[in-house]
Amino acid sequence: MKHRERFLGLAIVAGLVGGCRDAKVDTSPAAPSVALPAPDPKLARIPLSDRLTMEAQARPDRAPRAEALFDAAKADGISFSRQRQVLASTIGASYCQVAVTESGLAASVCEFRDEETLARGAEASRQAFQALMPGRSFETRSNTLLTVTKPEGARAEADAATIIRVFRTLPTTALAAATAAR
Repeated sequence: MKHRERFLGLAIVAGLVGGCRDAKVDTSPAAPSVALPAPDPKLARIPLSDRLTMEAQARPDRAPRAEALFDAAKADGISFSRQRQVLASTIGASYCQVAVTESGLAASVCEFRDEETLARGAEASRQAFQALMPGRSFETRSNTLLTVTKPEGARAEADAATIIRVFRTLPTTALAAATAAR
């Protein structure tokens, strides 16, 4: 009887293994993972406020500035409930700022050292945050990335259209000078 139980057990396992042979397996290549530069371990010991100050002092010269975008959007009728600097090194940027409109739309502006770093940072952002914040849209100008996350609603749609239009028309050279004059 033990032989019969053992044989039955082996037959079940063989059937399961054989059945797996016909199972559909997704062999499509996964999206390539983006390798950002490894964070400096010394930065982990620096208080956040000091890191934000360091990033604010290391902004690239020719990037369209977050402040210029948000000021121009305000002049075009957008009301922001919050605006603040956020940690940029998370996606390999030099400097980032986020603003939230009264409609709940979030606009993140990150300035990168160059276009190559921006491309890696944008892909890292997609990979890291897409599951948490689906439906984000990305715009680039020179070495600056605008990420828009909008809730449902006509007002948020209008805010997104205005912010994207303003971003697309920002000059890069005048913005650095205007921000420096503040």
